[in-house]
Amino acid sequence: MASWIYLLLSSVVMLTRAQDTFYFNIKPQNKEAVEGTETRLHCDVSDRRHIYFQWTQAGKPIVNTTRKYQEDSNLRILRVLRGQDEGPFQCVATNYTTGFSLQSQEAYITIR
Repeated sequence: MASWIYLLLSSVVMLTRAQDTFYFNIKPQNKEAVEGTETRLHCDVSDRRHIYFQWTQAGKPIVNTTRKYQEDSNLRILRVLRGQDEGPFQCVATNYTTGFSLQSQEAYITIR
């Protein structure tokens, strides 16, 4: 009985570790944009199984609006505005089965 429980627990630990082996293969990059134009910040991970994405700006989750919203794993800004969209932006990828989470590097938008 004890060996069966050990085997079961070992399998769960291995499965959990396998689910948490992802990394950012597309990282947000600094961008330049003309005020009033559209831009996107890109983000993706190596293994999307059980992953959901959330963008943050200055450490706070971005709430989708008609002007700025998450599109798949990317952030789309339809009209870049000075004073609102400089950053810093980060992409957060979370495995919803384990709670394991990674934060990308920061990205800034330089608005001309």
